[in-house]
Amino acid sequence: MSQSSYLSPLLWLKKEADKEEMSATQCQIFFFYYQLFELLFARESDLRDLCLGRQGFYFSQLEKDLLSGVSHFLKNLEGKVTLKANQEVSARKALFLALTTSQSDWQSLAPVFDFYQTIGRLESPSLLSSQDRQDLMWIYQSALEKDYSVKVIGDKYFVLKRQDATKLTARQTQTLEILSQSEDLVNPVYVTLGEKGVLLLD
Repeated sequence: MSQSSYLSPLLWLKKEADKEEMSATQCQIFFFYYQLFELLFARESDLRDLCLGRQGFYFSQLEKDLLSGVSHFLKNLEGKVTLKANQEVSARKALFLALTTSQSDWQSLAPVFDFYQTIGRLESPSLLSSQDRQDLMWIYQSALEKDYSVKVIGDKYFVLKRQDATKLTARQTQTLEILSQSEDLVNPVYVTLGEKGVLLLD
């Protein structure tokens, strides 16, 4: 794995994410989507280290580095963040996906992509099937970049505008707790505060 394609997004993550709250799986999800978005747009990416295990996709080098804990690993990373503007957009979208993907969703993701059968041979974007390209583009376009807040209740990830999240009442939070038990909801669940405190779900 090239030094810059490995370190640059992780240095960005160190600067932008809440290191104390981030899990090793979330770190892997972030790195996975960042690398795939970069591959999709034919920028610098490196997926040779990508593996598939019982817990879903993972990067073996990153897994080794995270053994000491996410917070410890990120705190000890050294270097200068060198992401270009378009790479930073990929990083922001990858962080959103990392913060809104449950462990069970992550585990069931592999068979969705055709490339899971070619792990270790994804050096160029031409190796992505047209269906994978289409799916990744949809994921990229639907991922938010900023001004959102994620409220995790049970295994549901509710996404609100940051300004709406600060206005949630105890009753609205209780409603979200009840909704979190619904198996009909698929992560992430987008929530908007409507008129008179009505919660609108998408």
